[in-house]
Order: sequence, then C-alpha cells, then structure tokens
Amino acid sequence: MCERCGEPYGELGAHQFVEVEPEKPASCDEEGITALYRCVVCEEAERGGEEIPSLGHNFVDGKCTRCDELETAGLPED
Repeated sequence: MCERCGEPYGELGAHQFVEVEPEKPASCDEEGITALYRCVVCEEAERGGEEIPSLGHNFVDGKCTRCDELETAGLPED
C-alpha cells in the first residue's frame, strides 16, 4: 500500500536501460571494460562494467600484428 494515498501499488514499470559508461576495448598492454547500463526508472545497474583482459602482443617477424610495436626482447643493446 502506498503510504501517501493508501491505494495498492500497481504493476512495476519496465526497465529502461541506457548506456552510462561506454565500452573501452582492451589493447595489447591495457585491460578494457565492458559498457555499463543503468535503468533510468529505478537506477539498477545491469550488464557491463566487467574487465576485459589485455590481449598481449602478437609478434610476427618482430612486429605486433595488433599495434605495430616492434619486438625488442632478445635483441642486443647498442
């Protein structure tokens, strides 16, 4: 019952989720995060906000195929 008017509550409204934090893709050496959605009706957060593990470099012939970084491990220093 509503404390203000004394009438029984009606049906709950449907969630209306909107993106509040966009997804940040993972890179070779930085974690990403999935998009976070929040309901504008009740403020409930849903889906997202999870970390995405960094991808790590994928070196082929001394160059990363994802970010173009050059492989330096094992190379002699000047």
